[in-house]
Amino acid sequence: MKKCKDHKGNEFASVAAMCDYWHISPFAYYKRINKLKWSIEKTLTTPQNEQPNRSNNVTELLQRHGIIRRVSTFRKLLKDGYTIEQAIAEIKQQIAEEIKERAKMI
Repeated sequence: MKKCKDHKGNEFASVAAMCDYWHISPFAYYKRINKLKWSIEKTLTTPQNEQPNRSNNVTELLQRHGIIRRVSTFRKLLKDGYTIEQAIAEIKQQIAEEIKERAKMI
């Protein structure tokens, strides 16, 4: 593998390692550099959109928001036309309401 450096001069063993450090996918890196002709700094520091298109990406997204046990609900909300942000907010609201209901039972 070929070593590479980011815009700050940090050296990495590979592009994949650098992308992992900057939290972008290698696919996004190459698209931004080769197709969009972005600078390395813009490429690495512009966040990727949260677009769950694979099962493991959905799991990672929901883990980051603390709602991992709601994958089926999340997918249904997206299918019903919710945006990712709206679906996450809706699930968090549902969880909050469930917690309030449980607290009333105690």
